[in-house]
Amino acid sequence: MQKSETNSECVFCKIAAGQIPCYKVYEDENFLGFLNIKPHTKGHTLLIPKIHVEEILVSSDETSDELFRVGKNLAKKIKNIFNPDKVAFVLAGQGVPHLHLHLFPMNEEDDLNPINAYDASKEELVEAQKLFI
Repeated sequence: MQKSETNSECVFCKIAAGQIPCYKVYEDENFLGFLNIKPHTKGHTLLIPKIHVEEILVSSDETSDELFRVGKNLAKKIKNIFNPDKVAFVLAGQGVPHLHLHLFPMNEEDDLNPINAYDASKEELVEAQKLFI
């Protein structure tokens, strides 16, 4: 995987460094998966590289390939836990300028609509996080 410094201003770099808490559901040497605190559906997960990469177009092929390999394995786990019809992958690129893959448990096409985002309670996030263990 490409090596890069972290960006001290980037919220996802701070999460990856443990400076900001998250509801972690996956971690390895290169990637971190955590629950979205403003999910569209229960189990909505974000997967980020631990290095600072602003978007998929400037990531190395190794990083983007590994992002989707890890994402696919995480999606299988989400499918087993939450039993959605499918798990959608979205690389939106807005909000935080750090490459991130959204994994959306989906039962309806409208589950991707940002209007459905809500503030998840701490209890909901802790409960969902425990399901990954």
